[in-house]
Amino acid sequence: MSLDQTLLKSLFLALSRFACVLPRAIAMKLGTLFADLIYNLYLLTPHRQHIYRNIDLTLPELSDREKWRLSRTHIRRLTRSIVDLMRFPVLTPEVEREILTIQGAEHFQAAYEKGRGVILVSAHYGCWELLGAAIARLGSRLHVLVQRPTTPAFDELFNEYRQLVHVQTHYNTNVMSLRHVFRALKAGEVTGFLIDQHGESEDMFGMFFGKRVSVPGGPAFFSLKSGAPIVPVFIRRLPDDRHLVRFHPALEVIDSSIDAGETEKEKQSQIAQNLTQQAYDLIEQVIRENPDDWLWTYNRWDKLKV
Repeated sequence: MSLDQTLLKSLFLALSRFACVLPRAIAMKLGTLFADLIYNLYLLTPHRQHIYRNIDLTLPELSDREKWRLSRTHIRRLTRSIVDLMRFPVLTPEVEREILTIQGAEHFQAAYEKGRGVILVSAHYGCWELLGAAIARLGSRLHVLVQRPTTPAFDELFNEYRQLVHVQTHYNTNVMSLRHVFRALKAGEVTGFLIDQHGESEDMFGMFFGKRVSVPGGPAFFSLKSGAPIVPVFIRRLPDDRHLVRFHPALEVIDSSIDAGETEKEKQSQIAQNLTQQAYDLIEQVIRENPDDWLWTYNRWDKLKV
């Protein structure tokens, strides 16, 4: 890495060590104070309406006051999630059980026991990096397929800190990455995808908050090829800064939506579309129920399709 990237990584590690030394409650309070400072500085920049605009396009029914409150709350929760990430070195099984509650584990277990591996789908929602700890508690290791960060320092840090919660990172840059996922599923392990952002290949489209958007078809593709069930899971922050992980029932194809007159290839495409739209409908429902936890800094609406 270049000198500036080395310094950036060193700064993160120093902050991480500081966060690990402090009691978690105090680290969270300091994170909130820092978030408020960042937010107030953000309001002085030309980009001060960026988060508000994303909220307005997604949840126009909210009042202006609610949208600005959500903007501030988002920065606070995102910062506290970063603090939780920084504290991964001290995330012992005892601490993990204290701050992490799991609901719907029977849905995961039912899919896992089929022996074909499990494909988890989620969103950039809550402290999503903690999902690996939840999967480890349930007896498996999580493989994730992600885009490589453009900042080398963060690339190394994410890899190192994910390994602390038993997550293996793979990059969607070449065919070898796909093989890693298939091997994990064949071995009966778990793979995870965050699918709420753009489907960069733009080969599949779906509806999200009433808008037609490109969606990632990867989870459905892997499911059709491997036979692994797709299980939605989400993690959200509770008022006391604990986390709730909730598994949902595995997605199932709605037969009435599949045209019996199509070719086999077209049927497979319809099934993939069906599964992906079900996942997106659930993501929208989860966001509407607790909008504070979604990643509002990401511009989901800059590539709308008409």
